Amino acid sequence: MSGVNLRQVWPLPDGVSVADVRGALEALEERHESMRTRYRLDLGDDLAQLVWAPEPVALDVQEGGPDATAFARQASNELGDELFDLAVDKPWRARLITSAGRPACLVVSVHHITADGWSMLQLGTEFGDLLAGKDLGNPAPTCRELAEEQHSAAWADRRQAAVDYWRRVVAEAPEPPDELAAAARTRWATLRSVGSLRDALRLAEQVRVPLPSVVFAAYAAALSERTGLDAHLVGLFAGNRLESKWRSLVTSMNQLAPMVARRVDGEDLLAAARRMHWEGLRSLRHGIFDVDEVAAAVREYGKNGVGGGFRYFYNFRDMAQAAIPAVTGGDSAESDWRVETSVSERNNQSPFYLRAHAGEELMLSLQETSSVEDYEPMRRFVTAMAEQLRDAARVAEAG
Repeated sequence: MSGVNLRQVWPLPDGVSVADVRGALEALEERHESMRTRYRLDLGDDLAQLVWAPEPVALDVQEGGPDATAFARQASNELGDELFDLAVDKPWRARLITSAGRPACLVVSVHHITADGWSMLQLGTEFGDLLAGKDLGNPAPTCRELAEEQHSAAWADRRQAAVDYWRRVVAEAPEPPDELAAAARTRWATLRSVGSLRDALRLAEQVRVPLPSVVFAAYAAALSERTGLDAHLVGLFAGNRLESKWRSLVTSMNQLAPMVARRVDGEDLLAAARRMHWEGLRSLRHGIFDVDEVAAAVREYGKNGVGGGFRYFYNFRDMAQAAIPAVTGGDSAESDWRVETSVSERNNQSPFYLRAHAGEELMLSLQETSSVEDYEPMRRFVTAMAEQLRDAARVAEAG
């Protein structure tokens, strides 16, 4: 049994029927092997994946009343808390929420072994396309095909280069400060702001680097403010599906790329973003690797290739997929910085993890796993990032 589930609420367009929703879900399951894979967990240290044939979807339908969206959010929490038996169950569930009998929202819960954040966006996009009658084009690739390519002889030099890079970066990385108490549970502080998105987009346009690099520079600056140190080893989330032929693969196979984020005296945020953009690209080039080979290479430093021994993590979600809107006019203001906090009793083994996302606003979600009870340092951290973006944008506009 396992309860590491990703949950989402997908709004439904007017006029769709229960049969339309069920048909789209069945098409998704047929298209993506991971949605119909079971796992043998009784083989000692080994794991067997069994890809089943597509099956009819049993769709739970529930009336949500006049505010079906609010009802769906609550249903999402309930559905996401239900455990999966990975040897028997499909690794996903769905519940259709209606309003006055008409389909309004679809609640989905997917086990994290099946999909990650990238894949959830992919599934949501494809689901909407199927409801709209669009052709999804070529068949989706499989995990086997990806593994065969990345373990092939043609990739040998690239795999070795990744191992060498990991060993060099980790060996030279500074040790993190002993600032967090023993891990106990995971807490979040999330800042959302239209103004911060506007600021970051202005800076990205001026320095001619992607939005994630600007936000990463703000993250590094806030880290230095928090710890008083000039350098931190950060695990960058590196998609191993960035090449176009793999982007429609639904799985949970993101890897890390190590990078030392440094503060340079006299460097403003724009210069830092430009420098860290190229340093980050160099790191992400080595973000596809054999986990066992990297683990052997960095074990003596107390690290592994899946984040063990790392304290700081940065992930700009969905950048290759999301359409970032043009946001113009006005200034960022503290009144636009909405910070919310939450807690989970689950320890997800990521001590200090910043996840960013840009849609209609910029979301900066700091996830800290520790036994500390005070949320104020977390609020201060995401606010410091927003301040970095605001102040740099004002200076850039004045200049």
